[in-house]
Amino acid sequence: MFEKETDAALVSETEYRLLVAEFDLLWNRATTMQEQSRMESLIKLIDAFENGLRQN
Repeated sequence: MFEKETDAALVSETEYRLLVAEFDLLWNRATTMQEQSRMESLIKLIDAFENGLRQN
């Protein structure tokens, strides 16, 4: 749980929007294994930010 709170604290709203845009670009095309791994990382950061908003 501490890791999610830390991730959320590291992501500003502007960075969050950039993460979502990057994820959307990757989602809409065929991806490599490396890009799929990046998408998994993006989801974790996006979820952490959104969960932080719900808790406040």
